[in-house]
Amino acid sequence: MEVDIERHDAIKRRLRARKITFVKIAQDLGISQPAVTRVCQGYARSIRVEEAIASGLNVTPQSLWPDRYVNEEAPMN
Repeated sequence: MEVDIERHDAIKRRLRARKITFVKIAQDLGISQPAVTRVCQGYARSIRVEEAIASGLNVTPQSLWPDRYVNEEAPMN
């Protein structure tokens, strides 16, 4: 998985504009804040964390990290 610090910073800024922090996401998920950071940066992958971040921005995880979903099929209706 490739690290994209610029994308990470942009996501953090967008969340901050909505008054959402990685700490809050971590608390909601019952995990550590560094775990959320590692997923956002690309050092780790967690669908659950990706979905929580995307939900906070009212977007899909695929729109935030298209490179992570390249080989996955579109969801069934």
